[in-house]
Amino acid sequence: MILIDFSQIMRANMAVQINMGTFGENEFRNLVFQSLRKYNREFREEYGEMFICCDASYNWRKDYFPFYKAKRKTDRDESGIDWTEAFRIFNKVTKDVYEYLPYRVISIEQTEADDVIGVLATRRVTENGVLVENTEPTLIVSGDKDFRSLLVHNHIKLYHPVNKEFITEENPKEYLMNLILEGDKGDGVPNVLSDDDTFVTEGKRQTPLTKKKKSDILEKITTRKLEELPTKIQQNIQRNINLIDLARTPKELKMMILKIAMWPPKGTMQKTFNFLIKSNLSTLLNDIEGFKPGELKYA
Repeated sequence: MILIDFSQIMRANMAVQINMGTFGENEFRNLVFQSLRKYNREFREEYGEMFICCDASYNWRKDYFPFYKAKRKTDRDESGIDWTEAFRIFNKVTKDVYEYLPYRVISIEQTEADDVIGVLATRRVTENGVLVENTEPTLIVSGDKDFRSLLVHNHIKLYHPVNKEFITEENPKEYLMNLILEGDKGDGVPNVLSDDDTFVTEGKRQTPLTKKKKSDILEKITTRKLEELPTKIQQNIQRNINLIDLARTPKELKMMILKIAMWPPKGTMQKTFNFLIKSNLSTLLNDIEGFKPGELKYA
């Protein structure tokens, strides 16, 4: 199973175009299709079928924590990019991938690609409807550091699409715990010593998490003496666990992800061929076989 963090693939290709001084729908679609063909061709023999994992427009974490990724809009406004047009193109290309390419596209309201990948990498539903552990060879194509925690499972590998290298992690459990304690500034999640609104309130800063303080907190966690920590820190630890640990995706969303992942792709190789011709992407026909999907190992 190949799990593609699709938003990352699209943003990386957008950056390529912008660096070239342009950002247009046709060329962008061409770059995205090339990327998907590349990962499919390179990894399908070992890892099988490719799944396109998408971000929904709204995420369940915003209900739990209103400040989640709250600064993203401000950062976009300051970037100088026409994000209205960018999102239009993103949505159109995602629809094209769903309609015409022979891959399963998983896009579910209230979920991020992180949720989809975290679920599919670790769980599956059998033909008899039984929920079991997924142990088939699984490759996650993403540069997101959160996925390093999944490397605790021996069947999962992580490939960075920009750096073009496999990522390893000596101690995934320790890595996850450090991430929980330190928070994730990029997602608006403060460290466990800091208030919820740290990254959105003007002039507010995180309370420094020193090595000694982190060590003291870890000691309380490992010896199961959390109750000896201040109540606020206990609450912040739980906050960060719920926001960062990929196992915390709500059960109903997990089941929806697994259900939709069982649906066959809407696209086919014939649809791919016809679409490439119709959309003036005929240069991709020089390796049409590169789009041919692999097979699920457990099917």
